Amino acid sequence: MPVYNSEATLAAAIDSILTQSFKDFELVIVDDGSTDRITAVLNRYTDPRIKLSINEKNIGLTRSLNRAISASAGRYIARQDADDVSMPERLQKQVSFMRANPDVALLGTSRATLDSNGKLTGVKFLPEAPDYSRLLRSNCFVHGSIMVRRAILDETGGYNEDFKMSQDYELWLRIAKMHRVMNLQEPLYGVRRHGNRVTLANKGQAGLFKLLSINLSLGEVPQHVIEQIRRDGIEAYYEHLCTRDRLKYHQAVKTKCLKYKCYREAEDHLQKLLALRPYLFKERLELLCVRMRQKRRR
Repeated sequence: MPVYNSEATLAAAIDSILTQSFKDFELVIVDDGSTDRITAVLNRYTDPRIKLSINEKNIGLTRSLNRAISASAGRYIARQDADDVSMPERLQKQVSFMRANPDVALLGTSRATLDSNGKLTGVKFLPEAPDYSRLLRSNCFVHGSIMVRRAILDETGGYNEDFKMSQDYELWLRIAKMHRVMNLQEPLYGVRRHGNRVTLANKGQAGLFKLLSINLSLGEVPQHVIEQIRRDGIEAYYEHLCTRDRLKYHQAVKTKCLKYKCYREAEDHLQKLLALRPYLFKERLELLCVRMRQKRRR
């Protein structure tokens, strides 16, 4: 469980793990240089199953995840986000399934959706047995719900530290290319929806990282492009995209912007879509609607 400035939700996340029906686990928490009062929250806990590691400075989610894996001793590695909760039977059901199905490398669950106060607002069922080709179309896993075999993480090298976002998706693609992956159909993990989630704050970057995950898995990213991204940031990847991928990118980010009513950003991506394909009728209508909504807000 990597944590960063999550004092408002951390206790609920920790409690949801410590009260699991399955008791034989260690909870590895990596504090990634938090500046809020997380230390006060963590100091309330004396459970010997908690292993705490503190980064002297913020190093980001991906590197913190790899540090947590390195500090873990278990045969199975389960994820948990600091602003979400696990249902009481989650670990028991995942461990039982992994023991009964040794060919499954990675196991997620369907999800419950919670509001900022932890109230249930919906349930989403994920594909039970997505294969590699299905994963190339979309991420079929909730990151925090995942349990993966330690041997598989050792084999694949863990999270790719070139990825600030979509690090989970990039790893799932590598695993699914060689191994069977599945989702339990029960909503055993609760995702808390609020405006501070990384992908909402950085929608454009998230879209580019997702495309990079797909193209890297397909072997379509030359090494010099990877080096440029490391040097100049993920935005540098856009200039290397073909028209098809640029359309896919702007469509995906536009859809997310409209979903969360980020109309200014939606307008920008709609304009870029129409510059690439001037005769997209649906997008022209969406652009008109977005501009009308922005006028009403003024």
